[in-house]
Order: sequence, then C-alpha cells, then structure tokens
Amino acid sequence: MFRHTFLLIFRNFRKYRTTFLINLAGLASGLACAMLICLWVMDEYRMDKLFPHDARILHILGNHHQEGGIKTALSTPGVLAEALKAEVPEVEYAVATRPPGSMPRFTISSGNEHYKARQMFASADYFKIFPFPLADGNPETVLKNKKTILLSESMAEKLFHT
Repeated sequence: MFRHTFLLIFRNFRKYRTTFLINLAGLASGLACAMLICLWVMDEYRMDKLFPHDARILHILGNHHQEGGIKTALSTPGVLAEALKAEVPEVEYAVATRPPGSMPRFTISSGNEHYKARQMFASADYFKIFPFPLADGNPETVLKNKKTILLSESMAEKLFHT
C-alpha cells in the first residue's frame, strides 16, 4: 500500500515538478504556522498557573510614547497600585513592581567580599498575591517597611556562609 502511494507521488513529482513543489511548500508552511499557533495558545493558557487564584490576577502594563513609537513597560508605579486599591472596590490587593531587568545591577558587600546582584522592587502586598515560600520570615510582614530587603537563598549563602 505504502509502496504504491510513494510510486504515485514520485510519478506525479516527475511529471508536474513546479506544481508539486508549490503544493509541498504550501503544505509545509501551513503545518508550520499551525504548530506555531498551537504552541503560542498552549503557552498563553499556561501563564500564571502556579498561583492558587490565577484567574483573579491581572497584570497592568504601561505604554509610554517615545519618538520611535510606543514602548510597553512591565513595571507599575506605586501610586497606581495605591489608587487602584483605594478607589476600585473589586481590587483586593495591588502590588507595584519593577522587574530585575529594568533596574541597574548593584554591588553588595560582606567584609572584603563583593558580589554583583540584581534587584527587584515589590510593594507590601506581593506575598499576598504570589505565595512564594520563604526560608525565614513571615510573608505577611516581610515587606511592610519600605527599607527592608529580601535575599535569595543563594545570595544569603554567599553573604553569611550558611
């Protein structure tokens, strides 16, 4: 059965080369587009599924007009988070963030040792929305003071040799 099918394909290829190549290119590009669309949709459905209330989490992006067009920023200003929480009754918690890529790297020191580190800003309600486990400390009170920092386990090991 397969031998007969491949024989027909080969005969048609020899007889109608250009039509066969056009059809083959169309089939290949159609399958590639369908696969890419499927992968994109699957990725979108998987977004933020590790959090318990994923359907209630919204991400606000800021558009800034520049000379070359519009730039979309991942960070949200603190004033916006406070205003949303105060003025919109449906908002339970609002968090202002600045992702690590938007802030400059800094150096943190312990004695004579210096380490380069990335920083991220997050307001006090961060752990109420994103319940990441902490190695030490209470998630309810860890970011209440604006002058507090949170260290990753790897950075804490480097600094305190624990």
